[in-house]
Amino acid sequence: REGATDTKNGGIKNTAVATTTLQNAACVTLLLDQSGSMRGLPMMLTLQAVDLAVQALEACGIRTEVLGFGTRFGADNPLHLRWQAAGCPPGPGRLNALRHSVYKPARLPWRRCRHLLMYQPDTDGENIDGEALEWAASRLLRQPEPRKVLVVFSDGNPYDEATVSANGRSYLENHLHDTVARIEAGTVHLAAIGVGQGVTRYYRNALVLQHAEQVGEVLFEHLGGLLTRPGLP
Repeated sequence: REGATDTKNGGIKNTAVATTTLQNAACVTLLLDQSGSMRGLPMMLTLQAVDLAVQALEACGIRTEVLGFGTRFGADNPLHLRWQAAGCPPGPGRLNALRHSVYKPARLPWRRCRHLLMYQPDTDGENIDGEALEWAASRLLRQPEPRKVLVVFSDGNPYDEATVSANGRSYLENHLHDTVARIEAGTVHLAAIGVGQGVTRYYRNALVLQHAEQVGEVLFEHLGGLLTRPGLP
């Protein structure tokens, strides 16, 4: 089947990517939600899929970045405590520190970076997707390749307890809507892959997994379309 992966004996087979002749050079960014809700099997399967995808893309001469995002603080969040100590003034904005991780910059081969991601321990924290997308897209736009593809792996809605408690749930959701709209209106091919219907609320190009085990197959099929879709560079 087109887009299928074959990991027997460590090999990689991907007809959707490997047999495609690109008219323009491309750069692909894979952005991973590393919040606590992705722990366990969903993250393990996502990492396996990313590992295979980066190897296949590199074999086709396509440069890649692999990035991760989450938040730094949990229950002892000093930003939230400081806000409370100040008398809880309205509209404080984000009340957690961001954790943005570069596991593979575009200029380095995967063999030199793979261990940074594949042996990363499970992380806690929450997911502020809008700012992570802004960060990933800004990095991608600095790359010289004319075709730019950004794929985000997320389990759905953005959430940070401290930020939501102070600003309301719509604060992070509205920011994500606005961020996605700006990126989709530009030159970046944006797509999301996630378990559950959350991703369809925000992304025009979203694929919903019924089971976490589908992530590898769906990623490879999605990349083939993103790399060849007409209309944008």
